[in-house]
Amino acid sequence: MESQSSLHPQTGSGVRDKEPAPPPSVEELQAQVEQLKAQVQDLTSAPPPTHRLHASYSHQPKTIGGSDYPNGTSIPPTPPQPGVLSYLEAHLTPSFMEDPGHGEPLARSVLDQPNPPPPPPPPNFQMPLHLLEYYGTSNPEDHLSAFQILMPFMGASEATMCKLFPTALRGVAFQWYTQLRNGIFTSFEEFATLFRANFFAHKRPNVDVSHLMSTKQREYENLKEYYSQFSMIVVRVTNLTTENATHALVFGTSNSLLRASLIKRSPRNMMDLQEKVSKYIALDETLQEAAPPKRARSPQKKETRTLSSTSSRLTIVS
Repeated sequence: MESQSSLHPQTGSGVRDKEPAPPPSVEELQAQVEQLKAQVQDLTSAPPPTHRLHASYSHQPKTIGGSDYPNGTSIPPTPPQPGVLSYLEAHLTPSFMEDPGHGEPLARSVLDQPNPPPPPPPPNFQMPLHLLEYYGTSNPEDHLSAFQILMPFMGASEATMCKLFPTALRGVAFQWYTQLRNGIFTSFEEFATLFRANFFAHKRPNVDVSHLMSTKQREYENLKEYYSQFSMIVVRVTNLTTENATHALVFGTSNSLLRASLIKRSPRNMMDLQEKVSKYIALDETLQEAAPPKRARSPQKKETRTLSSTSSRLTIVS
C-alpha cells in the first residue's frame, strides 16, 4: 500500500495534496487597479448617446430592456478611429466640426442669443404674412423696408431678425441663402448688405433731377394724370429737395392756375406741395365737369359755310 502511493503520488483525490496558490503581491494588485481605472476612463470618455457622428450598428447585441444608446444596446458605440478623426479635421471647417448641421450662414454668436418673447398682439390683429415673403424677383429694398418695419412691432431683437429673415425667402432667394458660406453673418446689417448686393438687378434704378425737370404735361393729360406720373418719378430721385420738385412742377404743368400759385408762394415742404396740388386737381376736375361738351363740326356745314362766304365775297367784288 505504501509502495503504491509512493509510486503514484498524484492518483489520489488531488485536492488534498495540491498546494494553495500564493496570494498576489502588492505590485500585481496595483497593476490590476490601474487596469480597472483605464477601463473606467475609456467608458466615461465615450461620446454621449445622442452624438450625431455615431450610427447604429446592427452587429451589436440587442438587449431585452430599454437602452440608453442609439444603437439599441447597452454597449456604447465604438468611437471613430484616430485616422478618421484626423481626416475630418483636415477637410472640414471648425464650424462644421462643432455643429454637424452645416450650411448655416448665421454665426454661432447670433444663433446662441436667446429670443425674447414677443409682446401680445392687439385684439383682432392678423399678421400680414405676405409682407414676409420674397421670391428673388422684386425690389429687395421694398422687402427689407417692410421686414424692418414689422420686426420691431413684434418685439424682435437683432438676433431674432437674423433668424427669421431666412424663413421669408422663397424660390431662388432661398436657394441663394442655402449656398452661402457657413457662419458668414454676425449681424443683420451684414445680412442686408449681402442681400442687396445679390438681388441688385431687381432694384429700381434711381433717376436724376434733370429727368424730373424734363417731365411735361401732355396735351391729352389732365392735371391728375400728369401729377400721378410726376409722383412716380419723384420717389426715385435721390436727395430731392422741395425747391427742385417745385421748379420741376412749375415748368412741367400746363395748368396756369397751379403754376401761378406755386410761383406766388413756394411750398414749405413736400407735404405742403402735395396739399396744394391736390386742391388744384379737385378744381381742375370740377371745371371739366362744369364745362359743356365740345361739339364737333360736321364736314357738310363747314363746306357750306365756305361756299356761302365765297359767294358773298364774289358778290361784293362784283
